[in-house]
Amino acid sequence: MSASTDNPRNALVIPVLGRFYAALHDGAETVLRVVAGGFFAIHGSQKITNPFGAAEMVEGLGFYPGALWSLLLACTEFFGGIF
Repeated sequence: MSASTDNPRNALVIPVLGRFYAALHDGAETVLRVVAGGFFAIHGSQKITNPFGAAEMVEGLGFYPGALWSLLLACTEFFGGIF
């Protein structure tokens, strides 16, 4: 096996763009984390305003009591997105 295929993470999708990937590497991770966190916070804020609205759905998944798990789900999603 050659050295370039020992670790699949070292193989670039488009090798010609190697310098471009290297230049954006640090900033791209930060942008991805901020955007994903923003989506979680926005989605969680809808549940924070009505934390017991998803209780029936949570109980349908088999988690009882649904009100408790719904509240925990809302807090985890909202605060997890912020931090």
